[in-house]
Amino acid sequence: MKKGIKILYYISVVISALVGVWHFFVPWMFQWYDYLPMQYENLIVGIDYTNYCFSLLLFGLSTMLIVLGKRALALIDCFRYISCNDDNCQFELY
Repeated sequence: MKKGIKILYYISVVISALVGVWHFFVPWMFQWYDYLPMQYENLIVGIDYTNYCFSLLLFGLSTMLIVLGKRALALIDCFRYISCNDDNCQFELY
């Protein structure tokens, strides 16, 4: 079970990093600028910076989680699931 969690963790983090890299190129791939009127230059700049920041944060945080994977997985191991009712979930440290 522990090995399966580790594999799923790394697969999901690598996919997140790849989506972050891919998102840098989304405006050019899907030609976002064709749908925007060119007289609104501030709108184009705002969309560009929002996309760059999102891409950088997604790629950077995913890369950080890859590098610090052992520590992140050690934190996951600190929690043991006890029970989860409709409105109440309880966890126990061990």
